[in-house]
Amino acid sequence: MDDLRPLEVGWSIQNDQQAEWALQKIKEAQKDRDFWVKYYSDLIYKVEKDNNGTIDFFRAKLSEYFNTVPHKETKTQEKYGLPSGTLILKKPKSIWKYDEQKLFNWVTDNGLGSDYIKVKRSLDWADLKKRFTELADGKIVDKETGEICEAVTVEQSEPVFDITINGGFNDGNSGADLG
Repeated sequence: MDDLRPLEVGWSIQNDQQAEWALQKIKEAQKDRDFWVKYYSDLIYKVEKDNNGTIDFFRAKLSEYFNTVPHKETKTQEKYGLPSGTLILKKPKSIWKYDEQKLFNWVTDNGLGSDYIKVKRSLDWADLKKRFTELADGKIVDKETGEICEAVTVEQSEPVFDITINGGFNDGNSGADLG
């Protein structure tokens, strides 16, 4: 079977034996891909870890240095300029956190609901959709009134070809072009 050339123009699968061979080729390619993805992911992790350690080290040293030199100060930050960059210390900000339910109860208990509670209106699409039916020409009609609803359009999705390989592997990209 290895003499088949799947990239050859005009080649096609003619029988179950060739289809099985193609499935095995996909399985082998997936294992090879997964091996290299893991290998390079591990390598990237190590490089990032090493470089992040270096970055953290020099960031700490620059922070120490920043505290020893005179720098410009504004309401929100402090700055010290160097030829290759700027050291910036951003001043802390207040971050307001709240419990939505407790605050909602407080607002209603204090009679402030009309000023501070928003009411959001939205369609109940799941139930509304049950009221409609699709006609052969793609138009949508209200089952109860017979009226065509111009506010809804229908698009047909493309068919999806997927492969599942026995033994726990699948193509991993539903609908992927395998050609």
